[in-house]
Amino acid sequence: MYVPFETQATDWTDNGITVASINNFHEYEKKDGSGYETVLEVKKATSGEFEANTPYLLRTKDSGSKTITINNVKLHKAESKTYYCMSMTRKYNFTGIYTPQSGLGQDESSVAVYALNKQGLIAPLNPSTEVGAQRWYLTVSNRNSSNMSQASKSRSISIDEVGEGATTAIKGIQVITNNGADNTSLNGIYDLQGRKLSKEPTHGIYIKNGKKYVK
Repeated sequence: MYVPFETQATDWTDNGITVASINNFHEYEKKDGSGYETVLEVKKATSGEFEANTPYLLRTKDSGSKTITINNVKLHKAESKTYYCMSMTRKYNFTGIYTPQSGLGQDESSVAVYALNKQGLIAPLNPSTEVGAQRWYLTVSNRNSSNMSQASKSRSISIDEVGEGATTAIKGIQVITNNGADNTSLNGIYDLQGRKLSKEPTHGIYIKNGKKYVK
């Protein structure tokens, strides 16, 4: 959801709609060692105010279309804005739009473009697919502006709901493994995709405690 007006959380929850704000990103190493998965962490909002021109996620109890009426909203100028998060190696841009757009996934070498699908996953966006009005899409790129290899792109980004409470703004990214979180985000050993490693690699480029090393 991406709309040009402020509303209260209860405007949605009273109509059977759950709204979540974007909170964080995580990368998990799969237990079988077959690779990594990226997870977008969202926080369910049960109180507070939803800001205009800000990306949110909606979920209804029932499938199909739903019409609701919201009164006393505060209107703002409809503006396409981009909100970003960053890990040590990647930049995640959420861009909201008010007119349908297609061709967003054409630059496949330097970025990966995703949008929310009907299955509740943030999936890679086909250049021919149109993103509707009052929606947002996600662009992922390397912070050093280098091209993204096909292997380093996530096939999909799942969504994990944590806690609940008042609406929150987008926060910084923290890279964690299945064994727990790295509270500082700078300590530890990471590859150039921001994935935490259990030990230093025998060769190649890696990041240790915030510094880059080459073997």
